Amino acid sequence: MYRTYHRIHTSAASSLVHLAVLVLTAFLCVAVSASEVAQLVADLGGPDGQARIRARQLLPRYGEAAVEGLLPLLASGDFAVKRTAFNVLADIANGLVAKDQETVSATESDRARFVKQVSALLAVDQAAEMKLEALKLLPIVFQDTDDFSPIVALLSDPSLREKARETLEQIGTHGACRQLLTATADPTVDPEFVVALIRSVGRLRQNESALRLLGLTTHSNPRVRVAAAQSLAWMGHPDLYPSLKSVVQNATPDTQAEAFDAVYRYAASLVQSGGNWDLAMRIYGEMLAAAPTSPLKSAALMGLGIYGDSTSVPVIVGALNGADATLVDAAAMALGSVQGREAVRAVKTAFPSLSPSAQEGLVAIWGQRKEKEALDLITGFLKSNEPHMRISAIRAIANIGSGEAFPALMEIAKSGSEDERALALKTAVSIANSMDKVGNPAEAGKAYLSLYEMAPDDDVRRTALKGISEAPLPEAFDVAKASIDKPELKDVGAIALAGIAGALAKAGDAAKSNEAMELLRAVQVAPETLVELAKRLQAAGVPADLSNMLGVVKVWQIVGPFDWKTDQDWDTAFVGEPKIDLAASLSAGNNTVQWKKVVTADPVGLVDLAGNLGQRDRCFGYAYAVVEVPEAIDAQVRLGSDDGNKVWINGTVVCENRVDRGAALDQDKANIHLNKGRNEILVKISQGGGGWCFCLRLATENGAGLVFTQPE
Repeated sequence: MYRTYHRIHTSAASSLVHLAVLVLTAFLCVAVSASEVAQLVADLGGPDGQARIRARQLLPRYGEAAVEGLLPLLASGDFAVKRTAFNVLADIANGLVAKDQETVSATESDRARFVKQVSALLAVDQAAEMKLEALKLLPIVFQDTDDFSPIVALLSDPSLREKARETLEQIGTHGACRQLLTATADPTVDPEFVVALIRSVGRLRQNESALRLLGLTTHSNPRVRVAAAQSLAWMGHPDLYPSLKSVVQNATPDTQAEAFDAVYRYAASLVQSGGNWDLAMRIYGEMLAAAPTSPLKSAALMGLGIYGDSTSVPVIVGALNGADATLVDAAAMALGSVQGREAVRAVKTAFPSLSPSAQEGLVAIWGQRKEKEALDLITGFLKSNEPHMRISAIRAIANIGSGEAFPALMEIAKSGSEDERALALKTAVSIANSMDKVGNPAEAGKAYLSLYEMAPDDDVRRTALKGISEAPLPEAFDVAKASIDKPELKDVGAIALAGIAGALAKAGDAAKSNEAMELLRAVQVAPETLVELAKRLQAAGVPADLSNMLGVVKVWQIVGPFDWKTDQDWDTAFVGEPKIDLAASLSAGNNTVQWKKVVTADPVGLVDLAGNLGQRDRCFGYAYAVVEVPEAIDAQVRLGSDDGNKVWINGTVVCENRVDRGAALDQDKANIHLNKGRNEILVKISQGGGGWCFCLRLATENGAGLVFTQPE
């Protein structure tokens, strides 16, 4: 028994000692913290800039414990001190309500103490500037459990009431909303401030304010009535309409526009809240009939247009009887805004009864909306007797961008005025381009062909030919054929003809496809155009025996690399040239190399030596080919190389150029003679560094590709 008691006694004593240590430690920490806070506050208000910066950074960590020392600094005559103190307090306030803040372990009591300390600055004996600072801080942390009375008291102070109202609105809680509503009933408050209070309530959008606001719609002051109506408008409850309608009916001239605005916004809320569309449409109709001015009627018309359907169209049209220009524009905008195919059809039905001004406005709006459903009616406008109507129609068609209007545009391009023709052609180009981009090449090709036939100058013809080259069709053969005889159109016409040759081949018209190829062989164009032609022919799927209009040599035997040690190696016969033995194994430094076959698929016959022989610097490679021609012929060998080259034709050197360059078509040319039947070509290509390739073609003197075959 004694031992048990002793053990308990000893344990209790130990616990008491431990508790005392904890209490003492906590006390010392608090003391140290208080001391640190006091020093940091002093530094914040002191002259030392570095110390102030450090205090600004550290003080928010102490949370509510730093508030008491910071508040007096809000009255500092030094603006920098005053602003910094406010910013620290704002940081502390945010920390007190932050759910994930790390630096301060805030409690509800800390937040409440902060509110109480800051609210004390609103006391009657405090300076106005201190009250203003407090009003800016309180919304950060204020809750409905806090005491509103210090803020509410300022609503009676003419110099601070606006700031107090703003503070309550920023707090934005149910309690703050109730305080604002309560203040509206104060008989000592003038109507203008009541209006401000009501608008704050409206911005808070709290359902429980509805009853009080509804009562204010019968206030003796018209501005108060309108403010209440505007603040109720967002609710979208059908029972509110009689009260809001009464506000409109009892509005004074200076409040009439705002009263109607409140009802219009209320009708929009009815639609958006769902289930009250019929009532909203009825409201717009009633307001349209009741509105005394065109601007107020216009607003009702726009409501009918934005939210209405086909049933709204007769109401809108009916408003145009005797309407002025402002209302005509609004009605056109409203009719153009009505959504749905049925609505557009209803508007089209009513269209003939509209004034010319309304019709023109509606056409413009349909164009902006890209309303294809109305395209037939818009296209009909191109036949109007009024030039401005035709221009409006062209612009609308340009916005819609449909090929259905293309024939009508072409008619305008033929017979319209200078301005109409220019605009019609520009629109036609835009529509053709858009058709091509959306994957309708056949229609785009027809559009480009029509554009070419109607083009007033070569600039438009070039545009049309470029379009035809992107969307070729057999029917464009004659146009492209004629264009290559015109120097200013030759290049772009040849590219178009290349695409058309492919289209003809696909269509099974071999005769015309062959004719197109012969024309292309004969035409003299720039080298860059030749490159484009080769690409187009290959992409068009023209058979290989037709597509090689450049006379490109594509089948080669290549070998290498051989070291290039000195310039004398240009004359070193690494492969025993000019005699070639394709079966031989050749010595290349420490390696043995053999000839291998390469068939290039490149449109201009580019042979990649680096890719086939290996990437090396300072070396040579060789390429050997055989071509067969039906008759002996004088021709040209045309070569592009990266880097230099040396060329043998049937064992004779015909070209040598020791250069360092990138490859391009036809960089070097040499006149040659080819024998009937078999002819041998040997090329030696140097490699300094970087790319290593060449391309070779056989051509007539004027650059047309030579016809030949290559044994496989």
